[in-house]
Amino acid sequence: MAVVQAMGPPCGTRAPIETGLLRPDTDPDWARRVYYALIHEAAAGAPDTDAAVDAAATRVVDTLLHGIGEPAAP
Repeated sequence: MAVVQAMGPPCGTRAPIETGLLRPDTDPDWARRVYYALIHEAAAGAPDTDAAVDAAATRVVDTLLHGIGEPAAP
């Protein structure tokens, strides 16, 4: 996943902003903390099946990039 690669090490990377994944005014450290919190919450109650893991990963990325208000465009 592009977000996982872009948000990963090294810490403080601005790659998600430079590639347009995140808005230019996004604080990379805050975005990383939110991303890790979403991963933690998704893993906390998810069944350990391939389908559940894929659904949780999709939900994490969708929530990070699009929020929880309006549904993402198809």
